[in-house]
Amino acid sequence: MEQLIQNILEESDIDKDGTINLAEFQHIVSRSPDFASSFKIVL
Repeated sequence: MEQLIQNILEESDIDKDGTINLAEFQHIVSRSPDFASSFKIVL
């Protein structure tokens, strides 16, 4: 699971600055149409 998450984060970080900014987040979400319906945060 950790490797999967790491791969997703690396692919999402387009400018390779170690963070995912809003534009990068929007880009990755646009490539995954079901993201919004399956994404949830548990607090």
